Amino acid sequence: MIRYIKTTILIILLFPIGLSCKKSVLDEKALSFLSPDALKDKAAYESVLVALYVTTREELHAPNGRERYSMLLGTDLSRVGDPGLNEWRDYNVELTPSSVNVIYWWNWGYISMMPKANIIITNVQSATTISQDDRNAIEAEARFFRAYAYNVLVNLYGGVPIIDKFISEPKNDFVRATRDEVLAFAQKDLEFAVQYLPSVAAQPGRITKAAGNHLLSEVNISLKQWDKAIAAATAVISNPAYKLMQQNERFGKYKDSAGTNIFWDLFREGNYNSNANKEAIWVDQFEFGTLGGQPNSGGGPGNEGSNYYRATARWFDARDPDNKNGMTTGGPTPLPVTNKFGDKVGDTLVRGVGWVAPTNYWAYSVWTDPNDIRNSNSNIRRKWYYNNRASAYFGQEVMIHRFLDTMFHINPIVTKFEATNVSGWGRFINLDMYKMRLAETYLLRAEAYLGKGDKASAAADINAVRNRSGAASVAGGDVTIDYILDERARELYWEEPRRRTLVRLGKMVERTKQFNSYLAGSPNSPGALGIGSTMQDKHGLFPIPAATIAANTGAALQQNPGY
Repeated sequence: MIRYIKTTILIILLFPIGLSCKKSVLDEKALSFLSPDALKDKAAYESVLVALYVTTREELHAPNGRERYSMLLGTDLSRVGDPGLNEWRDYNVELTPSSVNVIYWWNWGYISMMPKANIIITNVQSATTISQDDRNAIEAEARFFRAYAYNVLVNLYGGVPIIDKFISEPKNDFVRATRDEVLAFAQKDLEFAVQYLPSVAAQPGRITKAAGNHLLSEVNISLKQWDKAIAAATAVISNPAYKLMQQNERFGKYKDSAGTNIFWDLFREGNYNSNANKEAIWVDQFEFGTLGGQPNSGGGPGNEGSNYYRATARWFDARDPDNKNGMTTGGPTPLPVTNKFGDKVGDTLVRGVGWVAPTNYWAYSVWTDPNDIRNSNSNIRRKWYYNNRASAYFGQEVMIHRFLDTMFHINPIVTKFEATNVSGWGRFINLDMYKMRLAETYLLRAEAYLGKGDKASAAADINAVRNRSGAASVAGGDVTIDYILDERARELYWEEPRRRTLVRLGKMVERTKQFNSYLAGSPNSPGALGIGSTMQDKHGLFPIPAATIAANTGAALQQNPGY
């Protein structure tokens, strides 16, 4: 897929150059990338589809930290980790009609995603040089992306305007549809998509029927159409091409690493697109050094990779008990350092910044089963060792003492984004990333069974995920939507856009207040206040951008209540 992106982008960039020597260029009939006249054949439509993949990948990987991490920060799972960072500390400051987060996600949906999808959907069936089967397949892919974008928008802003075709002239009279109307529109797109999407991906990273059904299940749950949601999820789960990977099915070149397990395997380099990986449904593709292979993460030169790992790592300025530097990044070149027991001492692969830290809820209280491999040392790094050879404490474990506030410097972090493949000034990680994974499909079906009142079946799906990880089964009578959210936190931390999940389930305000109102301690011993303490009911949704409302002079575009 990345090589295809590379080729397509080059075609787009070089297209005017190829015409520059022809006199006909002087006619000045310029064809925009999003001009219907430019869509003459299958290759042209494929180029727009590739642009949709790139834009979808950039949803969570570009351009800046505030926008990129707004799906995690300020939720029940994550808080600000950098003591010098002023963002995501007060909802009344962070969410306004003019805030960068509010504008970014609106523009991502309506400016970046929707025109690309709609120009395909509006025109492809008229492209008689393309076979009917290919026209249907191209439209199906575009409809998937349009539905995906609307599912993002509706779970951030509530009901939003529905744009069902490519707009080629100025328009200023948009009106908001209801939440259910937007979801029903997305549902219709996905029903078409799953009919014509391929069962097997043409290239790694391309969507299939399974991806369409996974998203359709989520949309059907939002519409409370439980049987349809169960059917869509079952179409994925019962497909023999997919399965939850078990401990006796270790795979990849690191599968024999001591102290690791199958959950760790799922996130190693080279394993996302491996034929042995039966759990991957849709994977964002990254490829360092390839044009179009990765987004520019901002702040560094040229193309960079994902900085998810460095965003969580803030061990670098920890002081030792003598109040001296106990840690070092090891400079621009990775310097593996081990203590006398052979343990990895600190981290020298990334230039950590620690913007995002887990809440105590995720770091500690959600882990109730000592046998859960997702909480093993290989999957959550909780122990750190002084790695500065100039420190008298080199090789010793970092412990709490009066010079070290571990709340800011030493946080438990997931190892899902650890890699040896790093690049750039900030030590960016070049790993593929899951968009959809089968474990989530099981948890979606559990939601649908719970909504239908079938707790036994909900428990069976949850236990499929839990038992794979060595955790004890949950009884049907103990299954609640909060329990499913706890399980999603254990399984999908940093994979799922948590904010959208909480909004979708009507739990955003409740759970953020419950689990992110204190930076340390508990409500009985609160410590410093967290962002949840600033939250009001209105903050369950983003406001509509003020500039969008002001520009919509032909009709009233209603603002969300309270803003």
